[in-house]
Amino acid sequence: MPEWFFIVGLLALLTGLGYSWRPLLLAAPLLLVALGAPVAHAIASGICIRPSGPTRNFLQKVRLIGVTTILHLLQPFARLFGRVRWGLTPWRWVKAESPSLPGTSSIVLWSEVWHGAQDRLKGVEAALKQIGVVVRRGGDFNNWDLEIRSGLLGSARLRMVAEEHGQRRQLVRWRVSPKCSGIGLVVLSTLIAISVGAGIASAWTACVTVTMMGLLLGLSVLQECEVATAFAIRAIQEREVEQSSVELVFGMFRGATHAVPQSIASCVPIMRPIVERKD
Repeated sequence: MPEWFFIVGLLALLTGLGYSWRPLLLAAPLLLVALGAPVAHAIASGICIRPSGPTRNFLQKVRLIGVTTILHLLQPFARLFGRVRWGLTPWRWVKAESPSLPGTSSIVLWSEVWHGAQDRLKGVEAALKQIGVVVRRGGDFNNWDLEIRSGLLGSARLRMVAEEHGQRRQLVRWRVSPKCSGIGLVVLSTLIAISVGAGIASAWTACVTVTMMGLLLGLSVLQECEVATAFAIRAIQEREVEQSSVELVFGMFRGATHAVPQSIASCVPIMRPIVERKD
């Protein structure tokens, strides 16, 4: 996995900060293990090669093993460089149109045209793939229907339910919730703990460096969650407009400026796009 070398780099940086705060030197054994694993794999792959022709002498065989080992070490770096540079999965960097803090959003749609729940989900999934984001379907035992990933650290999960109101009319409810990755939260918690410990020990170089690392990681998590949520809402709105649905305001969420009457049949749809926000 090319991303393994990010872990190696993080451990190397923490080990280097050990001159400022001694406990960080505990990262040195982890660094040796993290760095030794790919090196050992590369050496083993070099030893196991079978040359196409007979080797003339021992030095020629050693040179062949050395070249193969170096190529095995360079290949993950080349893959990682390509993923980051060209935005390949999971480094598919996308930018939100209007940046904001991520939060749970709900959309309620009134439709005069009946569509099955699976058809609606497939339509939103297709719209998301056209935008260029990664979409994953939920299983039979998941409490979500679609997961939208905008990067390695953050995503958004989408749920949908349709209420039948007779005469092929439906009230469709969508909810989009941000989801932080477990790896990102573990690394962020570790950096916060290290920063607090270094600050208590007055190791300001280590404290400031680790704090900046944690801040950048936290901002990346928030940005990826917000982007995934924004694209999910955009796909829902665009797809439902194509299906002749209109968007309603429903519930007691902050930011809602209207309310749906008690009788759905007597309500007048609000034609402009409205998204309910729950902080």
